[in-house]
Amino acid sequence: MEMAPLSFYRTTIHGLDLSIDVNQRQAAQLVNVDKSAMTLDAEQVQISQEGRKQLQDDIISQPAHRFFSSDIDNALSQALADQPEQVSQAVYRIIDENLMNSSALNGEQRQASLALGLSQAAYLAEHYINDEQKQSFLDAMKQIAAISQTRTTDEKGNVSYYNPPSYIPGTTEYKVDWSAIMKEKEPEKYEKYREALESGDAVKGLEEFISFVSTAAIKHPDWGREYQNNAARQVNELKQAEISNPFADIDLSTPSGFMSGALEVLKNAFNEPTLQYAVKRIDQFFASLPDISR
Repeated sequence: MEMAPLSFYRTTIHGLDLSIDVNQRQAAQLVNVDKSAMTLDAEQVQISQEGRKQLQDDIISQPAHRFFSSDIDNALSQALADQPEQVSQAVYRIIDENLMNSSALNGEQRQASLALGLSQAAYLAEHYINDEQKQSFLDAMKQIAAISQTRTTDEKGNVSYYNPPSYIPGTTEYKVDWSAIMKEKEPEKYEKYREALESGDAVKGLEEFISFVSTAAIKHPDWGREYQNNAARQVNELKQAEISNPFADIDLSTPSGFMSGALEVLKNAFNEPTLQYAVKRIDQFFASLPDISR
């Protein structure tokens, strides 16, 4: 079957530089926001049939590298810094296919897939991850599993998850999401902002956003600090979340021991289709790993 070339639009906004410190009562600092100086490029990029085939091959062979927060990303990067590519790919495949359940077909498969993903991560920590990085690696994987349990689906079938905040570079304070604050504090202004962006009027959308932030920085400096405090509380709740894992006690010493323990749990707690689905995933997991050298 012949495939039509894919295309998409890449947009770039030039001339915007917005800076604000939530700990200071100040107006937002905006550089080069004159409409005449601000431009919005919309460049159509086409993907040829050859490029599309290569893209499909890459999608099949390369798991997605999802970004959750700077904290989680740093923990994973440090744990995988000296690891062979197979281990790195195994970790991101666990995240994509097990913890975020991209390939599961129903709720029971998602439950089994997530729990197995945590135990597979524990196997990797036991045999590959350096001792000083083990706990932070496992904590990061557990946080991702907790994020996956915040899954919601809207009336159109779109799936979304809680998006944890990231630190301001060089600090232990969380970045402030002013659009989230706008949505909560001034929903009518937020709707105008959202509608402008969805209609393609980026300049008008940015004007709405900048107007809100500039006013909030002077009249409501507590909003930013309130957001950061709530963010810290939510991240702590995420870290403390209890994740049920019926595979928690299976043998991690060898692949055969892992499979034997997993099969026992699957037979007792899950139906046959889920068992077959999980066994296939476990086989793929161990087949992708390099020989253990330590």
